[in-house]
Amino acid sequence: MNESRTKAVYWHYTTNQGLTGILRDQVIRPATAAVDRRERPIVWFSTNQDWEKTVTKALKYSDGRLVALKTPPQFVRFGVRVRVFRIGVLPQSAPLHWCQLKAMAGIKPKVIKGLVRSAIELGADPSEWRGTFEPVPATEWISLQEWNGGKCLRGFSPLGVPGIAPSENVS
Repeated sequence: MNESRTKAVYWHYTTNQGLTGILRDQVIRPATAAVDRRERPIVWFSTNQDWEKTVTKALKYSDGRLVALKTPPQFVRFGVRVRVFRIGVLPQSAPLHWCQLKAMAGIKPKVIKGLVRSAIELGADPSEWRGTFEPVPATEWISLQEWNGGKCLRGFSPLGVPGIAPSENVS
């Protein structure tokens, strides 16, 4: 798994909890959490090479207030113990653009408006979203990186070369 600087790379983001299952199964499956049962689940990717700004966590205070944490440094500052990873694939693994995905998945117009509004508020660009309805197997992954201090590094292979072997504990 060698990341090529000359090829376009699309990124799928996950946490250490999600990565454990992905590495175990050797596949990225379509997201089903908070997806209406009438929608087709999607495996989401971003063309943004730095950071997909919709990758957020929420912190809930005891008084019920929610605070959106938008970057791993914010996760750390607020004590959210989560590691963030991204898996890179070539464009053919996620061939559908946002406009195609929303229509083909059967996402309700109200949900689409909410997703776009949230994305814009976070500084994201929906035109950078890509996806597929099919699981993406490890044989299609070209890079796997851990976010570390504002810079993605430590590329490693789920097949065990080079770097971190799939049996290493990521929790």
